[in-house]
Amino acid sequence: MSEWTNKLKENLNPGIIIMLAAGIMLLLMSCSAEKQSSGTGSKTSLGYKSSVGKSSVSSAEPSDETELVSYYETKLKNLLSEVEGIGEVRVMLSPEMNGACILCEGAGNTEIKSEITEICKSVFDIPAHKVQIYKIKKESSNDGQ
Repeated sequence: MSEWTNKLKENLNPGIIIMLAAGIMLLLMSCSAEKQSSGTGSKTSLGYKSSVGKSSVSSAEPSDETELVSYYETKLKNLLSEVEGIGEVRVMLSPEMNGACILCEGAGNTEIKSEITEICKSVFDIPAHKVQIYKIKKESSNDGQ
């Protein structure tokens, strides 16, 4: 066995040892990062950090795909309706939840459109080019005219 270790020592140069050590460190860091992201404070299926355990978040979510999309549409609608300037809002998500169509009163304002896009990007990880925002049609009032 000592003959094998002697040959190994002769053939290893410092560059190879440094590269090997760096590779091991990268592997250990990635394993550590995976463990941290799977525990409390991990991303939910909405894409944002949750301070509660994953089981309590997922237990409130519907299991059927159609119900799930509807659930997230409602959640997004409620979230957007809290933003100042958006006003009345309607939301439609694609079944894969990789695209969004938003109708709202504030869509005429470019700052509001930007805020809506950022919310969709951060919550659902939807690319900006797949978020479409339109001004909602105002219903005419029946005042006898």
